[in-house]
Amino acid sequence: MIPKFVFKWLKETGSGYLRGGDNFNIRVQDGPAYKMLCAKCEQSFGNEETFFASRIFYPIVNEEAREFAYDERFFSFVVSVIGGYNLTVYYTTTHDLFTNVTQQDNIKNLFYTSYQNLGLSSNLGSTLTAAFHPAAWWDMNFVLDGFYQHEASKYLQGSYNRHNFSYDGMMNQSFMINKNC
Repeated sequence: MIPKFVFKWLKETGSGYLRGGDNFNIRVQDGPAYKMLCAKCEQSFGNEETFFASRIFYPIVNEEAREFAYDERFFSFVVSVIGGYNLTVYYTTTHDLFTNVTQQDNIKNLFYTSYQNLGLSSNLGSTLTAAFHPAAWWDMNFVLDGFYQHEASKYLQGSYNRHNFSYDGMMNQSFMINKNC
């Protein structure tokens, strides 16, 4: 969902006209509007929208600012625009992690595989998924994942203590094209 102030800005800075996503040949007055919230929630999200427009959006697009300060209203605004999100936080730990270990014998030039206790393995991470619907015919889905991994082990004649941070992101888009357009 795109806030009304964005469509207003597009009209003010563009040709003054908008075209609909369902039929590009027809001018429209405003962007699509959806009644999804009760009056109390609509008012609450409206306050965050006003905060975002006045303190972040307009100063950035009018090149009056390159940085901005924000508080919890920024997160509330982002949630209202996304329309749906899921945040998962997870923690796993395994003591006495057993796994296959390959050892090299440099004298005989051979490799041996054995089952060893590697010790501790723990993971802490989070996954954020969000869905956007910029138009009735356009869906965008985002997945952001990040985790911290720690492994510590003492086996054979050595030991190791490994810390690792990993992250990745993915975006999928789908379009529905009406053959009657």
